[in-house]
Amino acid sequence: MTSFDLVIADGTVVDGSLGAEPTSADVGIADGLIAAVGDLAAADRSRTVDAAGRVVAPGFIDTHSHVEMASLTGHPDRFAPVAQGVTTTLIGLDGFGWVGLPERDRGRWWEDMAAIYGPPLSPLPAWPTPHDFLRDLDASSPTSVVPLVPHGNVRAAVMGADQGPAGQSQMRAMRQMVSDWFDAGAVGMASGLDYLPGRFAGTDEIVELCEVMAPRGGVYATHMRISDLGRAGAWREAGEIAQRSGVALRVSHERLDDEAMALLDEVSVLCDVTVDSYLYPAGCTSLAYHVPAEALVDGVTALSQRIEADRGFAADLAVHLDERLTGSPGQEALVAATTSGRFEGRKLSLLASERGSTVGELAVELLRDEMPCALLVYIWQSPDAGWHATVARTLADDRTLIASDGVYLGSSAHPRGFGVFPRVLGEFVRRQSLISLSDAVHKMSGKPADAYGLTDRGRIEPGLRADVAVFDPAAVDGPGDYEDPRQSPIGVDIVLIEGKEQKRR
Repeated sequence: MTSFDLVIADGTVVDGSLGAEPTSADVGIADGLIAAVGDLAAADRSRTVDAAGRVVAPGFIDTHSHVEMASLTGHPDRFAPVAQGVTTTLIGLDGFGWVGLPERDRGRWWEDMAAIYGPPLSPLPAWPTPHDFLRDLDASSPTSVVPLVPHGNVRAAVMGADQGPAGQSQMRAMRQMVSDWFDAGAVGMASGLDYLPGRFAGTDEIVELCEVMAPRGGVYATHMRISDLGRAGAWREAGEIAQRSGVALRVSHERLDDEAMALLDEVSVLCDVTVDSYLYPAGCTSLAYHVPAEALVDGVTALSQRIEADRGFAADLAVHLDERLTGSPGQEALVAATTSGRFEGRKLSLLASERGSTVGELAVELLRDEMPCALLVYIWQSPDAGWHATVARTLADDRTLIASDGVYLGSSAHPRGFGVFPRVLGEFVRRQSLISLSDAVHKMSGKPADAYGLTDRGRIEPGLRADVAVFDPAAVDGPGDYEDPRQSPIGVDIVLIEGKEQKRR
């Protein structure tokens, strides 16, 4: 019998496959791989982990994360994914990235992404190729990293802030960048068509770039063009892109309410499609996201300067932002992060009331004084019966993946980045019984592995990578909330990546 480096003994194995029944078994690990699953009581081993009363699952795969800068800067938040049992993170989501940016406007694009990733590094890294960037990220990330081609980064590198369609030479350059990313290990392309410069890209541009990766099995992950097309139009454009280019579609941060369910069914006729969801009734993105695109063409620093210099523009922008940021009862915007740290954790409505201003006027002040790092959490739905029905429908659908969309900036960052995976296991499996343990683990491991073509992980199966999460099913939870989002997950005991136990804080 094989001699193992490690045996995880007497646990309940939930192997990550669809519909797999939990099974009492030992898991033997050798040379970074799962070597055997079964009764290994008599086997030689260098170390034993007692997993009695625990679940032994594949390490979770987070298909939507924004943890790159926390890893590259050595910030403690880099451990937030692995603390939840995540062993693989996909990066480049929403089209964000820093590769190949020309010197003339590199600082502008760093600033434009700062509300998601934090202040620009000094000096700014050049990272001329995907290999350069991934070399540094792989060396600093506690989890394994799988890249997606960041479309917005590709367009910025080739076209800067040009609002027009790409010319032939520009398309050739962008196609080459996509190919370079695949040579470096990319498994798909991610777009952010509500963000600049992705918002300036036409449907044909995205199709042509997807065609580059189609023969290589790449998939298309998208933050859809909701601001310009509405939700239905954005879904249909995404389906058209996938159908025309022949790639699978992965829709980012969606939840299956009645409208989205109908659109998912409609688009599923055209292509292979999944959605990822974090299952909190609140989102998180930059305050500048709500500014009209034409006012952001020159970047967030230029926007701040224009607000300072042009009172008429500032007043008009305040009216626009007041309409965007004040919704029906139960909806609120919270300050997650600012450049100075002011107002973090406070509600915009209460702050505005205290100051005798409208929410829009306060938002304009933040855009003037707190660029580039003004980040908001948007509570867009009360946790009412309608929300609970949406959660149940989202969890039940076999086209759903669980993903964090973790953003780690600020003292009041969204709790999804610190606890979504344990929260699914605690809240929706154990307390509400909305989904079985086996199905939840599948949506966090085997299903995302299949969706992104990661054939070497995602299951407890001999020959695959020994990426493993061991957790207590009676205690596991993600307790963070909007008032205290950075609470550590509960009940995740051990996380292994290629058989090596990982530091979790």
